[in-house]
Amino acid sequence: MHPEDKEKTAFICPLGFFEFNRMPQGLTRAPATFQRLMEKTVGDMNLIEVLVYLDDIIVFGKTLEEHEQRLEKVLKRLHEEGLKLSLEKCQFCLPSVTYLGHVVSAEGVSTDPRKLEAVASWPRPRNVTELRSFLGFCSYYQRFVGGFAKIAQPLNKLLQKESTEEGHKVSDRNPSAPGPRKARESIQGEWTSQCEGAFTKLKESLTRAPVLAYADPHKPYELPVDASREGLGGVLYQEYGGLLRPVAYVSRSLTPSEKNYLTHKL
Repeated sequence: MHPEDKEKTAFICPLGFFEFNRMPQGLTRAPATFQRLMEKTVGDMNLIEVLVYLDDIIVFGKTLEEHEQRLEKVLKRLHEEGLKLSLEKCQFCLPSVTYLGHVVSAEGVSTDPRKLEAVASWPRPRNVTELRSFLGFCSYYQRFVGGFAKIAQPLNKLLQKESTEEGHKVSDRNPSAPGPRKARESIQGEWTSQCEGAFTKLKESLTRAPVLAYADPHKPYELPVDASREGLGGVLYQEYGGLLRPVAYVSRSLTPSEKNYLTHKL
């Protein structure tokens, strides 16, 4: 902590009055500050020889020799900044690593099987909170699923209806009521066959997600796109070994005004 900022972290407890000498966890700006520190530490190596996300660092190379050279540079810069590593949490010279819920290897980027075990056994959402949790988890991996927005549309409609009810709950309430009516939480009575189909298909799509190729800026791209009233979608391809491999899938739903567009305009 900068000496002038230490007083901002002060707190009182039965043992006395304390101030932090180092940045504690829980401060609103702590993650952003730590990220800037890490990016400054690795400097020009960032995104070219090393990836940094807070305290997760991945050093990559095409050969073992290149990897060792880059690893030595990273360790030297961390040492110069006075940053320490936990040896128990470090892994060295591996052909594949798990990084932020993904498996990164020479073949490309895939979903973490351990994370997707939860999807395969995910129970049907019974309320808005559980549905948001499921869709939030799936959205993290949506670049692995073709037409994600179109598949998830029936489920998103349930959340949109909740937002609409929430926005009108004051104007719709009985004037004699003591307060605004409580927005509905349970969705079991509105769970249709379309919702069940979307829920099942999302789980199947994630558990069968492909390994995405790395984008090569020196190769041409192919971008097939699709448009319908249910949403927009596309997939970015590149050729590897004579075959087209997906680099990423992209999709989104339409805004109310876009639903009036002609198909060719979409």
